[in-house]
Amino acid sequence: MRETLTYIHFRVSWRLLGPDAPAPRFERKRFEEFMRRLNADSRIGDYDDFSYRPERCELAKVRGSHPTGGQAFSKVVYAGGELTVVEEWADIAADQFKDKFAGILRTWFDCFPETVAVIEQCCLRALVQPTSTDDARDFVGNRVLKLGDRLQQTFSAMPHKVGFTVSCTRSFAGGEQLLIDTKVSSWRDQRLVWLEVAGNAPMRSPINAANLAAAEQPVTMCRTFLENEVIRLLTHFDASEAREGGE
Repeated sequence: MRETLTYIHFRVSWRLLGPDAPAPRFERKRFEEFMRRLNADSRIGDYDDFSYRPERCELAKVRGSHPTGGQAFSKVVYAGGELTVVEEWADIAADQFKDKFAGILRTWFDCFPETVAVIEQCCLRALVQPTSTDDARDFVGNRVLKLGDRLQQTFSAMPHKVGFTVSCTRSFAGGEQLLIDTKVSSWRDQRLVWLEVAGNAPMRSPINAANLAAAEQPVTMCRTFLENEVIRLLTHFDASEAREGGE
């Protein structure tokens, strides 16, 4: 595989619990203070768009259209009792995202100390380019899945997208498990392979400002799974096919 792994999407969500109800409601002025505190630290906040309804509040920063399509933005969304942090096409590395969402969650607990959070889901998406072929459909369909001529014989021509999914579990410290769904497919830029790793956490002990390290574990596990296990699998087929082609 090419050396560069390009992350294109980060998302992490927590279920928020309050003292009296599973989905707390907050006044506008408290979310305005939340945004003000986030923007006081340039590492975690530069939001300039604020949208509020009693059941939903959204902080956003739109950065324009990405050269390869789609819009680049950062968002923090509170809706339906969930807090979600999203980075789409933002110029941020995986370590920076982890530090950013930890800072956002810390600020949340400063502004809403009556709440606790339970990790719900995290999702990482990335692009990577094989070296053995310039067509990601050929790489995924013929080289990884070994479909060969059957692929085009079945569909009359090479499909627009070729991919596969894998689901598995990985253990937390303490014996709890993270459910991981992985998608691997060709992307609209046919040279690139699109990767998505989504981690779904079962109900675990709620966290607050005192145990933020627990909030980082699922994202770290998904990143490790993507960068080590998924990339290692694809590199195996990329390297073996490249060797066979050179013989």
